[in-house]
Amino acid sequence: MKWILIQYELPNEPSKYRVWLWRRLKKQNAYKLLDGLYCLPLTDSSLERFNWICVEIEKMGGKAMLWSADALLPGQEEEIIKQKIKVVKKRYKSLLDEIEKLNKENITIKQIEELSRKWADIKWHDPKDHPLGETIRELLTNMKIAARRKLK
Repeated sequence: MKWILIQYELPNEPSKYRVWLWRRLKKQNAYKLLDGLYCLPLTDSSLERFNWICVEIEKMGGKAMLWSADALLPGQEEEIIKQKIKVVKKRYKSLLDEIEKLNKENITIKQIEELSRKWADIKWHDPKDHPLGETIRELLTNMKIAARRKLK
C-alpha cells in the first residue's frame, strides 16, 4: 500500500496554530508516526486534503512537505491499519447508537441524509471495509425507503 506523509514544523507561538493543526489532522484520521509526521493511505482525496493543510501551515509561518512512501519493515503497515480500524469501529458504533435512539416512525429524509453524510465520512477513513459500515449502510437505505413511502 502507498502512503502519503505530511511532515511539518510550526512555530511554538501562538499555540492556537498547533491546536488547529492537531484538530485538522485528527478530523482527517491521519495516523501520527512521529512528532510532526502523519500519514494517510495515498488517494487523490488524501493528497488534496494534505495539500490544503500544507498551504495553511505555511500561512501560519511554518514549513510543510508531502511525501509518498511504502512501509518497508514487517508489521509497520499492519499496525497503522489496526489503529485506523480501531478508530473507525468506534465511530461506526457511535453512529449506530445514534441511529438506534431515533424514533424511526417520525424520522425525516433530511435526518437520514445527515446520518448518511456521517456514515460516508467514516467510510472514507475505513481501510478495510469494516462489516459495521455495511450494516449501517443497509439500515440507512431501508430507513430512507420507508420514509419516502410515507411521503406518498
